[in-house]
Amino acid sequence: MSFGSGPRRQYGRYYLLDYFVILMFLTGIAILSLKSAIIILSLYVIITFFSLRTDYSTHIGEKSNGDIAFANNCRDKVFNRFFWNFGYHVGHHIKPSTHWTELPAYEASLGVTLQDDNIQTNSFNFFGLLMPPFLNWSSAKFAKCP
Repeated sequence: MSFGSGPRRQYGRYYLLDYFVILMFLTGIAILSLKSAIIILSLYVIITFFSLRTDYSTHIGEKSNGDIAFANNCRDKVFNRFFWNFGYHVGHHIKPSTHWTELPAYEASLGVTLQDDNIQTNSFNFFGLLMPPFLNWSSAKFAKCP
C-alpha cells in the first residue's frame, strides 16, 4: 500500500498507526468484556460519522468559484454561539491560533464575505435544537488578501 511521498506518506502512516492503536485498545477491552467493547465501538462509529460529516460541510467545494477554496463558513448566530464560532471556519484556517471569541472580528478585518448565491452544502443541524433545521455552508471571498 502506497501513500505517495512526503507529507502524504507521513499522514498515511500516522492514520494506520492511529487505527492500529484503536484496534488494540478495543481488543483489550473485548478480552475483558465484549459488551463494553461493542458499546465503545458504537460510540466511536457515531463520533466518527459526525466528525466526517462536519469536515465534509466545512471543506466541500475546493473547486468553487470562491477566492477561499479550503473552507466554508456558516453565519448562523445560534450555531456559532453554542459551538465557539466554528462557523467562522475561514479565519480558523488562515490563522489557527486566533481565539474563538476573536474569529468574527478577525474575519471582518480580512474582509471575508460569503457568496450567498454559492452555497456549497446544507447540513442537518443535529445540535441546534433543530432551529434552523439546516445550516448553510457557503464559500467565501476576500475583500483583501491576508
